[in-house]
Amino acid sequence: MVNRQPLELADVDRVVARLLRTHPGATVAGLRADGSLVAAPPALRLGRQRQRQADRLIHTHRSLHAPSALDLVAPAHRERVAHAWDAVLRARVADTTVDLVDGGAVALHLVDARPRHGVLLAVITTEDGRSEIDRIRADHEQLRAREQLLHRLTETLPSGVVQIDEAGRIVHKNDRTALLVGNPAATTLVDQLGWCAPEDSALVRDTIEAVLTRAQDGDIEVKVDAPGLARRVFHVALRALTTDTGQVSGAICSLTDVTQASVLRHELAVRATVDSLTGCHNRASIMATLHGAMAGEKTVTQRGIAVIFVDLDRFKSVNDRFGHAMGDAVLAAAADRMRTGSRSRDVVGRVGGDEFVVVCPDVGGPADALHTAQRIADLLREPVEHQGMTIATSASVGVAWTDSFEESPDALVAEADAAMYRSKRAGTGQAVGQ
Repeated sequence: MVNRQPLELADVDRVVARLLRTHPGATVAGLRADGSLVAAPPALRLGRQRQRQADRLIHTHRSLHAPSALDLVAPAHRERVAHAWDAVLRARVADTTVDLVDGGAVALHLVDARPRHGVLLAVITTEDGRSEIDRIRADHEQLRAREQLLHRLTETLPSGVVQIDEAGRIVHKNDRTALLVGNPAATTLVDQLGWCAPEDSALVRDTIEAVLTRAQDGDIEVKVDAPGLARRVFHVALRALTTDTGQVSGAICSLTDVTQASVLRHELAVRATVDSLTGCHNRASIMATLHGAMAGEKTVTQRGIAVIFVDLDRFKSVNDRFGHAMGDAVLAAAADRMRTGSRSRDVVGRVGGDEFVVVCPDVGGPADALHTAQRIADLLREPVEHQGMTIATSASVGVAWTDSFEESPDALVAEADAAMYRSKRAGTGQAVGQ
């Protein structure tokens, strides 16, 4: 820091003029006692260009919510400014160089113009001779170039990319977004996803709210029914954008078409739980259904649960005499008839070659269970038509019912199996209870 000799009042304007000749790109602003920047006094006649530079500097200062110009200075150099402040009050002129919090460095010339103009004057120039506003403009140009690079990069991606502000308004989106989900004129992310399936709307809104209010990142899958396009499934990834202080300033959202992957997952899930020939649940799935129905404590409003065990009579002879294609047709027809004879809430499963189990929740008692079982047995006595041939069919049907959810699911199935064997021995085509 350089301290000068005390400055005579009449020399103030000449000192400022000399500084501006030496530093033609300098920015001049007034500096109040509280450290805030204000416009330089009009009497200095700085010219329109310098006035605009000062206005931009002041605007930048205020936009950073810094109450004092000292807040713009790197902490390690704030003592320099304090010393320069003391020096200017004594000698009316002081110089120092400081680093700013954003990494820039400036030369600061303070002139005590209070007796003549009512404020201290700060003449600011960067060390390379540019004005502070030139440096800010250069920084903004670099920022604009980086933003352009990122925006151009989003156009090369196969996914939709949307940037939103803290209110959910769209700041930028790539062209791919509208091609994927429609709504090219949307101004908010909620509107951009306005064609999502009704059952997904609440999930979309909740996920956006979470990322903007709590900086909680989110990953969801939603179905989109855009006009003129087939239903698609999208993975929506939301990531919060925050300031240095951790305040949410917006979010970035990517939209990736995962329709094929979703279909594949569904097909794999079906293969894992459904018998491909009959469309019934497979053994593992039907037993899991029964275990789930009997899990936990029984509530006051819950009734009992029934298991119906079905074995197709003389099925092996059908395969041996007419071939496996006919046997498959008999199995598929039997499954359809069991679904027809049971209630909508009941679940039909194939547990063996010609054996089926029907899980019936919320059954009032043994008589109700036996009624459903007999309805199924009656349907299974109807012949099966296949490729011009008629096959007579029947089934042995046993049923077990309980209102005690403490009973083992496997034991309930065993009781229904035992009842089925009693039906088979009787040979009457009548369902038999436990």
